[in-house]
Amino acid sequence: HPEWLKWIVSDADWIMAQQRENGSFPQSWQTGTTTPKEPSGAMTGAPVPILVKLNQETGQKKYLDAAIKAADYVWTTYGSKGVYCGATGNAAVADKESGMLALEAFLAVYDGTKDPKWLQRAESAANELRAAQSGDAVTMAASLGERIAALQSQLRAVEAMKTGKFV
Repeated sequence: HPEWLKWIVSDADWIMAQQRENGSFPQSWQTGTTTPKEPSGAMTGAPVPILVKLNQETGQKKYLDAAIKAADYVWTTYGSKGVYCGATGNAAVADKESGMLALEAFLAVYDGTKDPKWLQRAESAANELRAAQSGDAVTMAASLGERIAALQSQLRAVEAMKTGKFV
């Protein structure tokens, strides 16, 4: 629906204006302002999937660029250290929900770029979720792990078609 897309674009443009040089977004803002209430970048991965989708819907590369910058921040700050924080409201506490948001962000960027490093990062996030004690996290991570495996298989098939080397 065109009005919905217009509304989503408006919100995405607002959040992109809040993106910091390092790629992060504040976790929350004072109501009705651009003043951060919680300056932590712990929730930076949350808008990534919608930004990738907006790039696909509008053809405007600025959305994909912002998504990549944000996902890079999430990986560098959290994922490369094997910890994801902030989804439960406390930026200093590791939680499986943050891992899920990071996993979704990495998969979205992969969908938008087809760069295999994002599958590797998604797999790393899924492995962190598998290690969690919660049965829900393990079940969810397993199904996302299956998606990663399927995407990796598709990537191998595309590479084989490009090179003519079928395995």
